[in-house]
Formats: sequence, structure tokens, C-alpha cells
Amino acid sequence: MTVLKDDPYLTLGEVAEAIGKSLRAVERATAKLVKSGQMKYIGPQKGGHWELRV
Repeated sequence: MTVLKDDPYLTLGEVAEAIGKSLRAVERATAKLVKSGQMKYIGPQKGGHWELRV
């Protein structure tokens, strides 16, 4: 998730477009990272950001 390290304010749709994957694939990967504690969303749905704990 280098893309999110560069800009943690990206939406999952923007991440999917940047890496050339489907939105659903990015959502699945993100869900796994959140569940394992490696990633967390901070703030409200609009205006929040991703925090990576890698």
C-alpha cells in the first residue's frame, strides 16, 4: 500500500485506479489489513485518512 503511504487521504476508489485493480479487490485487501491491525481509518467518512501500522 505504498500509494496510501504517499497520500493517506485517498479513497479506496482512487487507490484502485492508481494500482490498476478493481475496487472490490482493494476493499477485500483493506478489510484484511484492518482486521489484522496493520491499517486503521482515522476520522469521519468524509475528510478522514488512513493510518498504516506497518
